[in-house]
Amino acid sequence: MNKLLRYAFLAAFAVVGSFAFAQTGEVTFNFVPADNYKLFDLAGQSTGTSHDGDIIETKSATIDGVTITVTPSGAKTANRFWKSSIRLYGGSLTLKAEGKKIVNALYAINYSNWNKGNTFSPEGTVTDKQKGTYNFKNWEGEAEEVTLNVAANTQLRSIVVTYKGIDDGIETLTVGANNDNAPMYNLSGQRVNKDYKGVVIRNGKKFVNS
Repeated sequence: MNKLLRYAFLAAFAVVGSFAFAQTGEVTFNFVPADNYKLFDLAGQSTGTSHDGDIIETKSATIDGVTITVTPSGAKTANRFWKSSIRLYGGSLTLKAEGKKIVNALYAINYSNWNKGNTFSPEGTVTDKQKGTYNFKNWEGEAEEVTLNVAANTQLRSIVVTYKGIDDGIETLTVGANNDNAPMYNLSGQRVNKDYKGVVIRNGKKFVNS
């Protein structure tokens, strides 16, 4: 009976396992610190007497698998790091979670500096939020890449990106043995021997090793 129940469990597990094992995560780009310019390896902040924090060429930085890219403004005033914010006057700001899907991006606005002509690609669902004295724009959708197209003066204190994805990119789970000569790994990516019991990955496929 125990053996019968065990195989029934494995069969049920295989059905459930046919769906992707989605991983979720969150990354914050914080523009408030005095050294915010270091995100793009600039020399310093821009001030009334310095252009050190000006973004005059496309700049990118990656934190925990999420990449932020800012293009030049194309306007009289350069996009730049100024005091406790990144100030954008044109161009675009793109967030990309390669191999994953961004499901939410929360843009913390510096005071009320958000231009009504700004647009998002893809459009998603954009709502206004408020917490205390702070205002936010909240983008919701599902895309590997989200671009904010800046129409004019837009100042941001931070961006919080929430994503979901499949770390191993494998969506199929089958029950039974596989090629005994191929290396086998557990779901943490650790190589295991043939005596390991449970869900494993071999030859790019998930299966229950029993």
